[in-house]
Amino acid sequence: MKIVFSKDAKDDLIRLKQFIFIKNPRAANRIIDELIMGMKKLIELPEMGIEVKISPSPKHVRDIYILKYQVRYLILSEEIKIIRIWHQKEDR
Repeated sequence: MKIVFSKDAKDDLIRLKQFIFIKNPRAANRIIDELIMGMKKLIELPEMGIEVKISPSPKHVRDIYILKYQVRYLILSEEIKIIRIWHQKEDR
């Protein structure tokens, strides 16, 4: 199993890092690193997240929460695809 990021998820990481940097430059890299480390835990426990009931495939589309961030991902046969990453207070 490996982790891959959708274009949207990559854009989310960049957007979140830029937002955090404005508020607290020291925290920006640390928070992104913690998010990535948390996502890496999915390699060992891909089903640890909460099923997204509104998705067409709730067994495979799941959410995990790391710090104050919601990470939506898709479990595939050979990889875990990170779909989106949001702060819990963001409007979506």
